[in-house]
Amino acid sequence: MKTLRCSITRFVVLWAVGFGLVVGASRTARADSIAYNVFGTFSNGQQLSGQITWNDASNSVTDSNLSLSSSTFRATCSSPAGGCGAVFAGFWGAGTLSKSYEILLGAFLPKSSLFALTVTGGESIQIMATNVSWARVAVPEESIMPSC
Repeated sequence: MKTLRCSITRFVVLWAVGFGLVVGASRTARADSIAYNVFGTFSNGQQLSGQITWNDASNSVTDSNLSLSSSTFRATCSSPAGGCGAVFAGFWGAGTLSKSYEILLGAFLPKSSLFALTVTGGESIQIMATNVSWARVAVPEESIMPSC
């Protein structure tokens, strides 16, 4: 009886998945948003890191959550229209850079995400650049078949 129930359950699940694939393909629906971890290191050792969501349909960043080490910079943005890909911010440093004022400028683009950091302190100005790397966030896959 248990074997018959498992066979029927598997048949129903496979039929439902097949039906879903046909309906999904006919509507040409697709997931347009992909999450990426982003990371870049400036020559003074400060690290820009966080996560962004790239939307393939609009070719833009729709969400971002960023921070810069040794500073007071933290930024969160969410915009379905895609207004989260550019950063222009002024803020104070932290730790050994606590007496420094910093300016971060950059944009997230698929092939080249160049960011510039200007650090001013005392009588010096230091301008640095880094190319921020993207790493796709892994999405765990779940089994569609019930275990018997």
